Amino acid sequence: MKQLMENWRRLLKEFDDAEEPIQYLPLDDIPLDMYHAIEGAALQETSVNGLKDFRDEVRNDVAEGVSFAYDLKSSLADEKRNLILVFDGKQMAESGQYRFRPYEDDRLDNNTPEIRLEMIDSASDTGSGVDVKVDTLGTEVPFRYVKKMVFLEELSEEEQEFLKESFPTVALEHYNAKTGEIKEYTEE
Repeated sequence: MKQLMENWRRLLKEFDDAEEPIQYLPLDDIPLDMYHAIEGAALQETSVNGLKDFRDEVRNDVAEGVSFAYDLKSSLADEKRNLILVFDGKQMAESGQYRFRPYEDDRLDNNTPEIRLEMIDSASDTGSGVDVKVDTLGTEVPFRYVKKMVFLEELSEEEQEFLKESFPTVALEHYNAKTGEIKEYTEE
């Protein structure tokens, strides 16, 4: 039994030594704007449920945390996604709910650096202490941190009105891929 315990301790020590500690970004290095691309059809669901990494369901397929791009151009890589949500990095950092870390996926050809946002404790502002959900369900980023929506397709006036009524605190913009210009939809 003693031999078994010694072998077990040695195995645990080797495992601990093999992993490098995760380097999180200092508060000053967190960008003010963080970009996440979605499909326009998913806007309603995202506005209600926020972004989630669903660690419990697909642990082997994705890295831990929700992925954000450093700039608009980097978030345009996925052609199926036609809406860029711009999140307020400063507000998320000030909430104390998240840790930010640089991330590069070696499996992708375009190995663009990104930021992974990991939830620390989803219940810290409720007074109930540590929430088990954090360890089992992964990271969740509420829609309230969205400060701007950048559409990759021109919106009709009806769509603009609907979105302005539905999301009065979120700025609406259109990105023209041919010219590279961003046009803000304003009230006329």
